[in-house]
Amino acid sequence: MCAAGSDDGSVCWSACCTPLLQGGGAIAAEQSSVFYGTNGRKYTGSIVRTGSTFRNSTSGRRAAPPPPARTPNRAAEVAHEGETCLEQCLGGAGVCPQYCGRQGACCRADDHVDSFLRGGQGAISAPAGRRLPAACRADDGTRLGCVGAHCCTLSATPVPALELDNEGEACWSHCSERAGGCSGFCGSDGACCRRGESGHADGVACNHGAVGCASEHCCVHNAVKVRELQRP
Repeated sequence: MCAAGSDDGSVCWSACCTPLLQGGGAIAAEQSSVFYGTNGRKYTGSIVRTGSTFRNSTSGRRAAPPPPARTPNRAAEVAHEGETCLEQCLGGAGVCPQYCGRQGACCRADDHVDSFLRGGQGAISAPAGRRLPAACRADDGTRLGCVGAHCCTLSATPVPALELDNEGEACWSHCSERAGGCSGFCGSDGACCRRGESGHADGVACNHGAVGCASEHCCVHNAVKVRELQRP
């Protein structure tokens, strides 16, 4: 067995090299052959002799480019695309996995501030002067979303996965008849909430009654964890 002097460390069987070793002389010689690299990879090329130096002709060849990245299935990543989302997304722009999908965000393409009405509590406005979240800003600086209102769109940045178990399932008995965070049944990023129930303990995890099921307490995304993701 003789070693080829290439950077890939490939070696060739003596059956490939012997004819060149017997050729003698200082002129170049070449023979088509198959090489096996030290990592077991198979190469096809030539053994080249120049004087007493041997190399293989696969040296310096560029590796084949990797296959193109898969285009994500937009329908699987974004929910309610183009629909208004401010209330469902806790009154703020940014990532909104609980309504806009696992890679969705609630964004507005113009710079006006929305307001929405919530059950007898008057208008709740999105924070004025808030910096545009990265999820709502394309690489070229273009604002994402709809003109005239916040709507669900594909987030410009990856949305970290939140751990939510038993989404939409009744949780009151499983969570010791207590609203709010319930990692044992709803997951570490979930909460047991009922929409409209604003007077219960741990109301901040349920956005003070703004999230949850209308008829009973059910597992939803913990509002505290969602707001952490929405920070610019």
